[in-house]
This record gives sequence, C-alpha cells and structure tokens, in this order.
Amino acid sequence: MTLVLLTACWVAGIVLARSLGAPLWPALACAALAGGGLVGAWRRRRARLILACALCLALGAGRMAWVTAKGAAESLQQFNDRGPMTVTGWVCAAPSVRSDALQVELCAEQIDAGEGVLPVGGKLLTALPRYANVHYGTRLAISGRLETPPILADFDYREYLLARGIRSLSRRPSWSILPGQAGSPLLRLNDRLRERLRLATERSLPDPEAGLLNGILLGLGHTLPDALYTGYQRTGLAHIIVISGFNLSLVVQLVLAIAGRLLHRWRALWFCLAATAFYALFVGASPPVVRAALMAAMSIIALRLGRRAHLLTSVASASLWMTAANPLLLWSASFQLSFAATLALALLEPRLADATESALGKMGARRWLPLVRELLLATLAAQLATLPILIATFDQVSLIAPLANVLALPAQAGVMLLGAPVPLVGLISPTLGRAIGLPVWTLLRWTNLVVSGLARLPWAAVPAPVLPASVIWAFYGALVGLAMWPKRRRATAIERQEALIQLNNGWRYGLPVASVLLIALLGTLPDGRLHLVALDVGQGDAVLLRTPRGHTVLIDGGPDPLVLTTQLGDVLPFWQQRIDLVISTHSDSDHLSGLVPVAQRYTVGAAIASPCASGELSAAWLAALAEQGVAPVTAVADLRVEVEPGVTLTVLHPQANAACGGEVDANDQSVVCLVEYGAARILLTGDVSAEVERRLVDERELGAITLLKVSHHGAATATGEALLAEAQPRVAIISVGADNRYGHPSGVVLARLAVAGSQVYRTDEQGTLDWSTDGERYWVEAETTLASEVRNHE
Repeated sequence: MTLVLLTACWVAGIVLARSLGAPLWPALACAALAGGGLVGAWRRRRARLILACALCLALGAGRMAWVTAKGAAESLQQFNDRGPMTVTGWVCAAPSVRSDALQVELCAEQIDAGEGVLPVGGKLLTALPRYANVHYGTRLAISGRLETPPILADFDYREYLLARGIRSLSRRPSWSILPGQAGSPLLRLNDRLRERLRLATERSLPDPEAGLLNGILLGLGHTLPDALYTGYQRTGLAHIIVISGFNLSLVVQLVLAIAGRLLHRWRALWFCLAATAFYALFVGASPPVVRAALMAAMSIIALRLGRRAHLLTSVASASLWMTAANPLLLWSASFQLSFAATLALALLEPRLADATESALGKMGARRWLPLVRELLLATLAAQLATLPILIATFDQVSLIAPLANVLALPAQAGVMLLGAPVPLVGLISPTLGRAIGLPVWTLLRWTNLVVSGLARLPWAAVPAPVLPASVIWAFYGALVGLAMWPKRRRATAIERQEALIQLNNGWRYGLPVASVLLIALLGTLPDGRLHLVALDVGQGDAVLLRTPRGHTVLIDGGPDPLVLTTQLGDVLPFWQQRIDLVISTHSDSDHLSGLVPVAQRYTVGAAIASPCASGELSAAWLAALAEQGVAPVTAVADLRVEVEPGVTLTVLHPQANAACGGEVDANDQSVVCLVEYGAARILLTGDVSAEVERRLVDERELGAITLLKVSHHGAATATGEALLAEAQPRVAIISVGADNRYGHPSGVVLARLAVAGSQVYRTDEQGTLDWSTDGERYWVEAETTLASEVRNHE
C-alpha cells in the first residue's frame, strides 16, 4: 500500500502545480530538500514515509511545472490567431477517419509566416478531405490560418486537445504532400496492417456490425454512425467499443492457453508479456489501453515471480508511469473514466456484493450471487464511480444502463473470441471471412439491437445539471466511505468459476439470439416484387433497387460513407457481397461520397457514371472500381440496361454531347433514369432543374409515372409544373436531411405535389422508405411508422 500512498502524493503534486501555477525551480528545490531529509531519516520508518510523500509531492509538482514551461516555449502556438502562413511537418499519429474528413495531427518542423522560413516545434490539428492519401509518417505542407483551440459552452475543447499536446488548429487549409516520410517505420507498418485488417473486416461483415467489431478488436474510433454511437452513450454501453482491461485479459488468457502448451511455463509468461505490449501498440496507445496493458504486464510479472498481483498497487503503478510520461493526462476524460471504473471494481464492487449477498441470503437465492456480480454489480459500481465524469463530459445520465449491460455484456466474450479470426481470414478471402463471421455477426447484431431499441426510450438518458465541486467531492467522499466499510466475505473461487460458466454459456444466450436473427435473415430473401428503397442518408441521395429475383442497383451513395454502408447492412441480407450495378448521377459529395466504400467492400458488377464526373471524390471512386477491374460506362440518353427479364432501366439524360465545366451547372448534367416493371414506371431525376425537366417533357413522351424521386431534395428550382402536369406521379419520395440549412424541401414544391395529387413521403420525417410493386399494385413502408399502404396503379 506504500506505493498507493506515494502515487497519491505524486498526483496531488501535479494537481497543485497546475492549479497554483507553481514554477519549476521552487518545486525542484523542495524535492532536493525532501530527498536529503529522506536519506538522513532512512532508519526511522514514520519519518521516512512522511519525507517520501513530500518528495513525491514535490516531484509531481516539478514534473507538471516542467511540462507547462515546455509547452509555453513551443514556438508554433506563438503564431496562433495571426494571418495566413504555411507549416511543414509530418503526420505523427494515425489519422482519424470521419464521415467527410480525415482528422490529422501534424508535428510541425518549419513555418513560413511571410518573413522567411523558421524552425518551429509543436503540434497542430487539421482536417483534410476524406479520401486524401495521407497516413502516419506522411510529410505535409499546410497553408492557412492557425487558431487557438476554443473553449465551447458545454465542452472544454482546449483542455481536451492539450492532453494530446495540441495547441493549434487549422481549419479548411490548402495542403500538399511532400516527398519523403518521417516517424517510426515500425509504426508505419502497424498503421498499414491495421488499415488492411479494418478493410478485411468490412469486406467480411456488413455495417454497422463490421464497425462495431473494428472498434472492439482494433481500437478504431468513428466506426459507427453518429446516431448509433449516440445510442451507445444513452444506454451506458460506450465502454464496449473502447479497448480496455476486458480485451487485454482475453488476449492474455488466449496467449497463455496456447503458449502454455508449446513452451515452458516461464517462457510462456514472457511470450505473453510481449504479446500484451504488441497488442497495446497495435490498437493505439490510448489511456485506457495503456492502463490495461501496464496492469496486465504487472500481473504477468507477479506470476513470473511467484507472487499474487495486488490490484490497487497495479492501478497506482500504472497511473504513476502514465502521468510521469504526460501529467496532462489527469485532465483527460478517457484517463479519468478508465481509472475510476477500475478502482470501483477493486474497492466498491465487493461492498455492493456483500450487501447483495445478505439480501439474497434472506431470500434463499445466494447461489445467484456470482452471476449478479458479473452482470449487474460490476456495472453498477463502475457507473457510480464514473457518474460525475460522465455528467461533466456528456451532460446526461443513462437510466437504462443497468438493463442494457445485463442484456449486452454476456455476448462480449464471444464477440472477442469468435470475432478475432474474421479480419485474419478476410485478408485471404472475404467470402470465407463472411462464412466464419456469421456467429459473431449474430452477437454483434444482438448488441446493436439492444442499443438501438433501448436508446429509443424517452427516459433512457436524462439531462444532468452542472455539478458544483462541493457536490462532486461529497459524492466521492461517500463512495470512499462505502468502499472502506468492512466486508463480510469474499466470493469463493468456485463461485466465481460458476459465474463465468453461467455467463459464457453459449446455448443459454446464443440460441435465442441466433434464432431471432436467422428468422430476420429469412425475411431478406427475394419476395417477387421490385423494391425501391430510399435510404435515409441525411441531406443527400441514395436509392437501392432490388429486383424480384434479387438483383441490386444502387443509385448514388449520400454524403456519409458510414451511414450508407450501415443502411445497406440493414437492408441487404447478411450474405450479400455483390451489387450488380452502381450509378453515380453526378459528382456532388452529397451523392457520391458513400459510393467509394461500396466499391471497396462489395463486388460491383457494372457501373454507370455521369459524363461530367470530376474532382477528388470521382477520382477515389474510379480508383476503387479500377481495383476490381470495373470501368464505368458513360451515361448518355437512351442507354438501356436490362437488369433482369422484365425490369429495365433507361437513361433519359444527359445527351451524348453534354457540356461540362465552365458555367454549366453540374446539377443539370445529373443522370436521369426511368425504371420500368410491368405497369410500374419510376422516374429518378438526380438534381436536375425545372429547365431540364421541361426539355425532357418536350423531347420525350414520358407518360404517367408511378413513383417520382423528387429532384434536388425538394429544392424550389426543380420539380416544376411542366413535369408534374405530364407525369402526374402517384407517389413522390423526397430524400432530404432533417433540419438542413437549405430549407429543403421547399414549400413551393410541396404545394405543387399536392396540386398534382401525389402522395408525398420524406426521409427526414419517415426515415428509410421501402416502395415495392408486383407490377400491378404497390406498397409503401415507412421506417418510423412501420405502416404499409397498398394501392393499385390505376
């Protein structure tokens, strides 16, 4: 326990130095005095302990003061909030992939502020295009204005970035890749390997399950759509997608089980230690990962020395090493959450178990204690300890978290064990990866269903008020008092083993889940109808056609690649790895961004592209298609595709001599398609304007249209009276994002559709829309209402 006390003093020194702004030299002088006194009083135990505490306090203050002085001396931040300038440096962390951008940390080396090139030090954070070919070690030149990170109304963004050593931002810069590479070759190799495994998982499993598995196995962030990730926060299950002690413990157990059979016991322990370090570096050295890896390493070393690991000592040692490397981690939410949860499991959970055992004993149900501890009490203890931190970080409290953890946690051990082979096998064959991935997909699907179902409850999470410091200290004081309450009895090893057996009983938890989801799989088989699914991708367009025989056509991909692949994962059957035809109507990001990962993850049979395709997004899409050997066909009027017998797709626009670039509006060169099946006629208009619609009406006999995909998200400049008078669409679908800044759909367009007698459906209000027809009748199903309407074409 001595190390625990000394670590507490070290941390107190860091906090005091940060709060009081203590300078470096007085802290070092105090450390020297305490060190000298410690040497002189070494033989006296109490004096030795007091002076050792004083020494740690002074050293902690000195370490914080040194980091503060070093940060203040960094020259890059001296150029913040001035005019435009150019910074050259190298990408010193794996870029974080966002929906429409790459978030890049740049270690600066030189700066040109208009007065010549100067050497600089420090980090800046910037965002580059989503498909920029930038990786760890890439050398860059960034041109733009540097800014000091802001302090937002509900989040201290400056403090958050400071823990990562970032003191400058550059928004929307111009940039270029420089020759050469920097950084560690080993980390560059690690970055490439992790990217290949991520893609192998995505090719083997559909989203959002692939994203969840990548988060759990590879420690990748931003692998889930924002709506689903918010659901994990609302249900208190965000810890599932963070690499933590649970993941490391399974790695240690697996490696020990394998190495123990092949190597001598001691060599197996050293091999396990190396595997722990490798896994921690591989998934990224975030605070929870480093904490878990250090504690796992100390447990392994204790086994090697023939001693029992002491949890509190391991926690103290891990925090000492981490804050010595970077004392600013103390103000990192992930650091605080990780250590608070670990301490709760060590100190608070046994007291809760003691009270629960007493209650169960009175009911004659003591045999259920081990299972209750694993499923409920551990989660409850962790949530109590992290409650103030969660309130400060997310401004809400999850009320559904205990139930969510009871339903979701039993599947997580299976996710790790069954999911680990999927990316490895997927590197060899995505088809084989999908075959062996069905069991883990079932567990991942169950987890996502639990989250999405419980998160919809209005009381799942409630807003939390800002807590005064006095309330926080009183709360933690109460928890410490509860943790120090004398414990009656520890659960025996046999009880623990019984709990694990019950917890990991695959038949108990896996069979009902698998049964439910296999029924869902059967529901995705072709049903003899032509389906048009307007995917809810936000402010953009993405339409999926599924023919009566199961062929697929995807027209556009929306603005967010992750949202599109998630929508496809929900609509298409698990085994679907092929999209027969992909059409890009034009190059705007709200139509094209999502198509790039489709070409990377699905087998594309054929592609059709606008004759005016251009820009970085088009280049990335064409490159992804080229890797499959697919060369897109240029869309020109009268191009006819027989998707399958009875289902045809005809391009109506643009003309073969379409003008591109210059003053030509790219929206007016959108691909316009007519899909026909029996009596059903579907008109897909891209983003063309009312003028183009009028030309189509004048040049062609469009006739009556059953379903109209409204142009340009319902903008007032499209869906004109000429088109509506000719087509008289029975149904109109508007693909549009909720609360978009453009004011779509326009009230003018809605009024025109009402006059035309069209039944209007909108993705912003009703979510994904599934319109289907047997060639005579049609059905409409809206995601939000699950209501179905059946109508005849007449």
